[in-house]
Amino acid sequence: MRMMLLNLPLLAVVLPLSACHEHYYTSEYSERLSQHAPVLNAFHVVDSYGNTSEYLSGGPLFISPFEDSGFFELYWDVGAGTNYRVDLRINDVPSLEYSTLVSSAVCGGQRQCGQDSYQFCQYSADLSLECDLPESVATSGRVDIAPLFYDIPEVLYLILEVCDTQSFYCEHQMRELIFE
Repeated sequence: MRMMLLNLPLLAVVLPLSACHEHYYTSEYSERLSQHAPVLNAFHVVDSYGNTSEYLSGGPLFISPFEDSGFFELYWDVGAGTNYRVDLRINDVPSLEYSTLVSSAVCGGQRQCGQDSYQFCQYSADLSLECDLPESVATSGRVDIAPLFYDIPEVLYLILEVCDTQSFYCEHQMRELIFE
C-alpha cells in the first residue's frame, strides 16, 4: 500500500505531460500536414491490349513484350497544393517493402507532370522495364525485373507512390498486372 502511495505523485506529473505531447501531434502537426500532403485520387494502367483498370473492374490486365512493342500506359490524378514526388515501383508481392524503383520525379505546379499526368512504359522480352516519368530525377533507364519472375507469365504489382517533397507524408496505390 505504501509503495502505491509513493507512485501517485509520479503519475500526477507524467500523465499531463503525455497529454500535451499527444495534443501537439494530433492538432497542429496534422493541420499543417493536411495543407501540404498530396492525395492520390486515382492510378490506372492501360495494358498491352487496350484494357484499362479504370473501366475493367476486377479483371486481369496483361503486359506483353510482343504487343505494341511492349508499350503500355499508366496515368494518375493527385490533389496537391504544392509540388510532390512520384515514385514508380514494381514488386512480386503487393507491398512497397523490397520493391524495385523504376523511376522518380518531382511533379505539380508548372511542371510537365502536374496534378494529373500519364506515362508510357516499355516492357521487353529480356524482362526489363523502362518508365521515364517527365522530369525524372532518378531514372535507371531500363530496369532489370528478371529477379521478380518465377515463371512466365508472372503476376507483378506496379506501385505508384506520391509523397510531399520532404517525404513526411506518402500515399500509394498499386495495380496487379500479368507480365507475359
